[in-house]
Amino acid sequence: MKIFRSYFLAIIGFAILAGSLVLSGSFTSSAKAPDDVNVVNTPGNPVPTKAQGTTAIAGTVQAQQSGNWNVGITGTPTVSIGNTAAAPVLVRDVENPARQPFGQTFNFTIPDGMIQGQTSLSLPAGKHLVIEYVSGLSEFNPISFGGPLVYGALNTDVGGQVFYPWNAPSANGICVASQLVHAYVSQSVMIFVERAALQGSQQVKVTVTGYLVDAP
Repeated sequence: MKIFRSYFLAIIGFAILAGSLVLSGSFTSSAKAPDDVNVVNTPGNPVPTKAQGTTAIAGTVQAQQSGNWNVGITGTPTVSIGNTAAAPVLVRDVENPARQPFGQTFNFTIPDGMIQGQTSLSLPAGKHLVIEYVSGLSEFNPISFGGPLVYGALNTDVGGQVFYPWNAPSANGICVASQLVHAYVSQSVMIFVERAALQGSQQVKVTVTGYLVDAP
């Protein structure tokens, strides 16, 4: 009886095992890969996406400021100005922004028996003078009096003397001078001329041009 019971239990266990294997195979054979899913959204309700790597943007991109702008410059930028000589960059002298043009003509006489004549210029208070150009005119009679001017000089209180030449006289005894110079005057300047003869008085005209600046 016990042997029969043991066989019976073994048969039942084998049947259960066979049934489980059949059911497992049926489920495995019936499984398949899922179908592709297509999501269709309208332009007004797009699907949120996240770009990976570098992407191209087409159309108009709208941006809105959030918080305070920061437009500061970090470091020292390199500025290159490419204006031509025909269209130069406008500049201003920041040291003397209000230069005051200056021009004055001095008339004086070389006395008879003298070879030199002179005159002087005193500046107004609070001004300095920069002389940039000197011109002159003198006439003498080659027969009766006077003589050609040999040289001229500006004796300034800054830097000493600045010489300017006179041209050789013309046939009718006219001497002229025309010279670019650069002389600084803080208070006063003496204007000298010297001639090659002693007899007779001789009229001399000297014009000084430049600009005044405010004294520091």
